[in-house]
Amino acid sequence: MTAPYLSYALLVTIPLPRILMHLRRNPGPGLKALAAALVYLVVLLLPLKIESHTGLLIVLSAAVPIYHILLIRLIRNQHLAASLLLLLNLVTIPAVFGRPDLVSGFSDFLLSRLDHLAAVNLVVAAVSPGEIESFLFYGMGIMLVSVGLNDPIALFLKRSHLMPGFAGDSSSSDPAPADPEPARGRVIGYLERAIILVLMLSGNIAAIGFVLAAKGITRFRQLDDRDFAEYVLIGTLLSVGATMLAGVVLSAFV
Repeated sequence: MTAPYLSYALLVTIPLPRILMHLRRNPGPGLKALAAALVYLVVLLLPLKIESHTGLLIVLSAAVPIYHILLIRLIRNQHLAASLLLLLNLVTIPAVFGRPDLVSGFSDFLLSRLDHLAAVNLVVAAVSPGEIESFLFYGMGIMLVSVGLNDPIALFLKRSHLMPGFAGDSSSSDPAPADPEPARGRVIGYLERAIILVLMLSGNIAAIGFVLAAKGITRFRQLDDRDFAEYVLIGTLLSVGATMLAGVVLSAFV
């Protein structure tokens, strides 16, 4: 299994593109993006133990929200921008936080707080360091397949002209929809991929069929439309296939 602080770094970085894109749609996007970048740096670096090369690690960490903001501003298609950022994060974050000479673990302050909680809370005391490492690793995996894979899947469907009513404008800035249905569909996708990954990693692969059946029931009446039915089938197979592939890769690190 990967080092717990690397899992933590990926866990807090993978949703960053979606957060910055959401802030961009609101008034005052520049200041909000700057505030989000500062919060990200605090959340990323504060729990970590940095014994040497402190300045270098801060500079490298600050570069992460900077290239996020630049790519989001330069690329109008948000699905494309988020997909590129996911690839960059999967390369740059392990390259930085996977180096023991830069990060040697979690900070002594954080560990002392956990020890204090364990002394007064039986639930925390029952959690071993290995279980915390597993929690961070599987949490990172769930964040990767649920939030991280959403934009690459949507990008493929749009670029392949598979979405019903596709207008052909692949450069759209993807503004926030007035209809809440796309947002609900996105959340369904998040939950679907997260549950499938959990079932796969826990060895309950047969239960994945119940998840797909529940999704089909909610779309039962809409499936009379052949174009929509084929779109749902392609999207579901793509989502499930990508999640299972990610599960196979993650299993190799367990």
